[in-house]
Amino acid sequence: MHLEVASVHSVETFRSIRLVLRQRGEQQASVVAAELGWARSTARGGDGEAYEVIWAVDGNTTFHYAEDMGSGEALCQVRGSERGPVAKAFRQIESRLDAWNQRELLDAVRADSAPYEMVQALFRLGLGAPITLDDTHLGTLSLRFGAAIDEAVRHEHPMVRAAAVRATAYMEWPVLRLIVQEVAERDSDCRVKREADLVLQAFDLADRHR
Repeated sequence: MHLEVASVHSVETFRSIRLVLRQRGEQQASVVAAELGWARSTARGGDGEAYEVIWAVDGNTTFHYAEDMGSGEALCQVRGSERGPVAKAFRQIESRLDAWNQRELLDAVRADSAPYEMVQALFRLGLGAPITLDDTHLGTLSLRFGAAIDEAVRHEHPMVRAAAVRATAYMEWPVLRLIVQEVAERDSDCRVKREADLVLQAFDLADRHR
């Protein structure tokens, strides 16, 4: 399934995967929400802060549009307290939004791409990755996400290696910590090592909240 279970203050919540939009801007999400009869609930951020808009799907489920500050990418996600309504709402938006599918995210991470293109492709890969490495709904596709990161941290350009490290923070797969740890210890570029150290801190924080 494209769902994750998270525990927040001992309350179990469900989150869909993030759909990375091909174009930035809330208009597409607004149109989809209007088509589905979802009422706009909250808008926050902007002016240098992360921007997010939330629509109420029902009393326990919300539809989110967000702009990620670090990557510059825009994404949509469904969250709620019950698995069924979250899964249903996700299916509804998945068929309507112009977003990268997971095979496209993988195909965009090509070794022959220019470094800047590779950086953005890695950011999108991390944001739109499966919830877990062993997502059985996707079969071996999940493994390809991990393999793409493992290859990218060995790229010749430090900008690409740093982007691959940051992508692991978006994915939050505990198994990727070993890759980031190796980068922190062995990479020849101090900026890449610094990025790896920051991501390791993020992994530590996530572990404390699990």
